[in-house]
Amino acid sequence: MRGLNQVTLLGNIGGDVNLQTKSVSVAKFSLATTEKYKETETTEWHNVVCFGRLAETVSEYCRKGDRLLVQGRIHYNTHEQEDGTKRYYTDIIADEVIFLNSRGEQTTKKEVRNDSEDIPF
Repeated sequence: MRGLNQVTLLGNIGGDVNLQTKSVSVAKFSLATTEKYKETETTEWHNVVCFGRLAETVSEYCRKGDRLLVQGRIHYNTHEQEDGTKRYYTDIIADEVIFLNSRGEQTTKKEVRNDSEDIPF
């Protein structure tokens, strides 16, 4: 039996989308999710990565503060720096993004899915 790696996040974009176009388009952005428990509110920041047509669409339509529903999977990565220390990264690889307006109403809803051949790994 295969494992399950699935994430669903509802939050707001923390900054403009960074689009890189090489052999495959790659869009990166941060997504803030907020939880409230009793009187305490906690915000978590997630690094989201989109590939291919999904990356291009997200880059074209999404701006800082926009509300999104992102479905995808967790991807862990390490990178060794020049001084030999390792940096660890956790990204959400988006498979589907649903655009909501900034107030979370679905009046401007737009749904975009990723084609599996767009993801390089």
